[in-house]
Amino acid sequence: MEVHSPVEDPNDVSEYDAEKHPVWSGNLGDRSPITTPQRLAALTAFLGISSAILAGMSQGGFLAMRCALVHPERVRALILIATQTGTDDPTMLQGYNKMLDAWIANKLPEEIATTLKHVIFSPDWPGSAAWKEKWSAMTAPNLLGAFDTLVRRDDIKVSAIRVPTLIIHGDADAAIPLAKAEAMQASIPKPAEPEPKRG
Repeated sequence: MEVHSPVEDPNDVSEYDAEKHPVWSGNLGDRSPITTPQRLAALTAFLGISSAILAGMSQGGFLAMRCALVHPERVRALILIATQTGTDDPTMLQGYNKMLDAWIANKLPEEIATTLKHVIFSPDWPGSAAWKEKWSAMTAPNLLGAFDTLVRRDDIKVSAIRVPTLIIHGDADAAIPLAKAEAMQASIPKPAEPEPKRG
């Protein structure tokens, strides 16, 4: 990610795009749940931001929570969108591994692309075609790096989070059930009401 100047307006919004994932042409390098929050904290320092409200969706939510735990001085509040705590069960991870192998071996088969679109987006969302193109452009090293970040995450101890937290979660989320967001909310000490969204 290129940054040209510090943030001047305290109301500015900055996007942290992990090495331009998912279409970065080079190797993503180490994008582990440990190193990425360190980079995020370093980025806020570089931008001249003493503390920020971090908003993260799905994997971004994992990383935002991790940053709030290891760098609490940098995080003023959290917005967690379609994410969860905990790790995936071994059976689910086996399914992910099979999908990943087929994706790399066959350049994103149509069956996998359709499954991803239905799980991540609503089946009829018109923007899914553009995402299919981005997924198809991912190199094997980048795909493996992104997958590794997902499966290597630990069970984040959200009971240690001490900042106001807003949780936004769809009631028809096919990837992460609403019940997991509710369980996450129950574990965070500060008031953090899930905001169910239809769809």
